[in-house]
Amino acid sequence: MNAEGLKLVALVTVTALVVGGLALLGPRLLGAAAGPEVELVTAIKQAEKTGVELEVAGSTELLRSSSLSYQRLSVKVDPSAGVATVTATLDFQGTFGHTTVSSLGVEQVTFAQRGSAWVPTDSLAPRLTHLVAALEHRRRQLEGTGELPDAGDLTEQARILAIDQRSYRAVAWYARCERDEATVTEEYQLQGRLPGRPVDERGSKRLNLKRATGGEFFFPNGLM
Repeated sequence: MNAEGLKLVALVTVTALVVGGLALLGPRLLGAAAGPEVELVTAIKQAEKTGVELEVAGSTELLRSSSLSYQRLSVKVDPSAGVATVTATLDFQGTFGHTTVSSLGVEQVTFAQRGSAWVPTDSLAPRLTHLVAALEHRRRQLEGTGELPDAGDLTEQARILAIDQRSYRAVAWYARCERDEATVTEEYQLQGRLPGRPVDERGSKRLNLKRATGGEFFFPNGLM
């Protein structure tokens, strides 16, 4: 191979190495060049490709996505404190155990700076996980024994509590999350026994929740 050919091979090799390096380090390099906003948005959008498995307080089950999309992203960075917040709308489809979860609404993800990287301080969908935690806690209460705290509809409470060997399954939760409240349509299956006959009831119920100052959701009108 002549000298010109060797130069061409060397040029192609160097170019390939540079492009490969940018593919691996691109988000970090962009973040350094354009500020942390690009790195934060890249981290959020990367989750759309990989999916998420999120912990839910009070449960060993994980909230798993089958698809998710963050839109209308807004980034606020406090460089002196090393924290940042990404506000977005989140369209989430997935499962929580045997329950189908579909949610559309406002989400707010907090990041902290760890060295040169930004990492979530809670999860990539903290409002949604708090909502699912409240719904699952309600489901367990309806399935349990004894009185229901803040049940709201006492007639419905008495009807539920009259069923022995009670099993309450949430088939699906379809949620709409606003900044400080959420509405959820729950499809459920209630099984058990009444004197002289078995119970196998399927239906749907509309639930209204409010968001407390600590981020948790509660039922202002009772569980029923």
